[in-house]
Amino acid sequence: MRTSDLSPRQAAWIVLNHFNAAKHNSAELIEKFGGKSQNRAAIVDIVFGVIRNFTFIDRLIAQSSNQSIKNIPAKLLNCLRIAVYELVFTGQADYAIVNEAVNMAKKIGSKKAGGFVNAVLRKICGSIKNRTADLNDAEPQKTVPISSALGCEFNVNVLPDSNEQQAQYLAIAFSLVLPPIVGLPFTQGPIVSN
Repeated sequence: MRTSDLSPRQAAWIVLNHFNAAKHNSAELIEKFGGKSQNRAAIVDIVFGVIRNFTFIDRLIAQSSNQSIKNIPAKLLNCLRIAVYELVFTGQADYAIVNEAVNMAKKIGSKKAGGFVNAVLRKICGSIKNRTADLNDAEPQKTVPISSALGCEFNVNVLPDSNEQQAQYLAIAFSLVLPPIVGLPFTQGPIVSN
């Protein structure tokens, strides 16, 4: 199948399957696998959106799945990541996102893989309370920012407590990479002893 025949989700899925942050530039991969597509802007939005929100997306998948992220095959996980990105961060209809993700999962794996993707995405859809919640009125643990004023609000806590775990909250809410030292207990005194 030519890349011009692929939907933006399918082209984005191919790019994400080839992407390795240490080795690849995502823009080069988009050019290679979706550069001639009429839907290039949609492909760019999906790929960059998934990469930008990777930490939160994986956390939400882990909370909504009966499997560890590590046990989900990479190609199936990328299918889920795309769908979760679109459910949380875009205004697209849930049924279209879920339907295409399930169909893609069946092609990638099996009917069972399609059922797994459907179950995870339905659970996420059921936990979304308001896709355009005002951040000023929202509970920080239940709302992931999607713009400077709006957030996607959930019925359940999807983020750490912003008062007790500020670094973790910021890292997950804004998909920042935490330095390894953040998890260590703070001790006063010199870092190096003589």
